[in-house]
Amino acid sequence: PAPAWSETDRTNLLSIVGAGTAGWDVLDRLVEAGWVARALPEWNRVVGLAQVAPFHEHPVDAHLWRTVAEVVAVTAPDSAEPWCRQVAEDLGPLDELLLAAVSHDLGKALPGDHSEEGAELARAMLSRLGFGWGSVETVATAVRLHLLLSTIAIRQDLDDPVVVTAVADRVGDRSSLRLLFLLTVADARATGPESWSSWRASLVRSLFSRADAEMARRARGARAP
Repeated sequence: PAPAWSETDRTNLLSIVGAGTAGWDVLDRLVEAGWVARALPEWNRVVGLAQVAPFHEHPVDAHLWRTVAEVVAVTAPDSAEPWCRQVAEDLGPLDELLLAAVSHDLGKALPGDHSEEGAELARAMLSRLGFGWGSVETVATAVRLHLLLSTIAIRQDLDDPVVVTAVADRVGDRSSLRLLFLLTVADARATGPESWSSWRASLVRSLFSRADAEMARRARGARAP
């Protein structure tokens, strides 16, 4: 049976994930020891799992951890994406972002939409590990929507207010939007050079800014007497 998780266990897991590339070495040893198969079966199913899409350079588990490493990199003081650093400062603690990064493709190779499947796997895994309901739902929502910003930014007219309104409606609040933006950047950078360029970055950033402005406008309206 899977071992029960304590607060210390959850803290240690977050420390491993937050270590980025160095944390991958720790997890790899835990995989070899059989601990991951017992304690994190949702992760274990993607160990060495091949990607279907040709633009992915790495198996699913490696891509997930590269996404984690990119979260650490783009939110660092010396970030290659300085704008991301400011968004991270506005977001605050990064625990939920890191959990979303390490979970966002757990639904790969399952029938149906991998984002939807992954959201359910992330919800089940984090609930079993004892994370709070709010964190569980925040991560599950981010996993479900992790392709939203990049897809809309590239395929739709960002000058259309209906497009921006629809994104604001789906994401819901400014904190979730910040988390989703940072996850989008990290995921794309971890995928391969064809998935993140200055052109794509400008589109995603523009969509983020417009959706954030729409959410701020709504918040001002809600506070008005």
